Amino acid sequence: MTGDRALPGGDERERVSKWEARNFPTVKDNWEKAQKIADYELLTFAALLSLYAPNSGFTPNDNADQIKFIQDNWDDNDIDATVAKIVGSDIFLENFETVVPGFTAKAAEYVKDIRTLGMDKALEKFLEAHK
Repeated sequence: MTGDRALPGGDERERVSKWEARNFPTVKDNWEKAQKIADYELLTFAALLSLYAPNSGFTPNDNADQIKFIQDNWDDNDIDATVAKIVGSDIFLENFETVVPGFTAKAAEYVKDIRTLGMDKALEKFLEAHK
C-alpha cells in the first residue's frame, strides 16, 4: 500500500500508461465507428486524474515524470485548462483531443463533478444521466 490509500488490484504502477493502452482504444474505436464519446471510459480517466491530483489523499506509485507533470499543472480553479494541458501533453502517446474531439471537455466535466461532489455523488450523477 502506498500513501493513504491503495488502488484495488495490487499493482499500482503505470496506471496512466495502462489507461492509455487499455481504455483509450475503446474511446478511439467508439469515436471512429459511431462518432460518440465513450462516457464510461472518460469517467474512468477523470477518476484517475482526480486520484493523481494534489491533495487527493492518495500518493500514486506510478511513473514519476507523469505524476510530477499532472501535479505541477493541476489548478483546481481552472479544471478545463488543467485537463486540456494534461490531455495535450507528451505524457501520452496520442493527443486524446485530436483523436476524439470533445474528449477534453467531457473529461473535465467529470473531473469537476468528482472534485466538487466527491466520487460517490459524482458516480450517482453519472449513472442517473446514463439510464
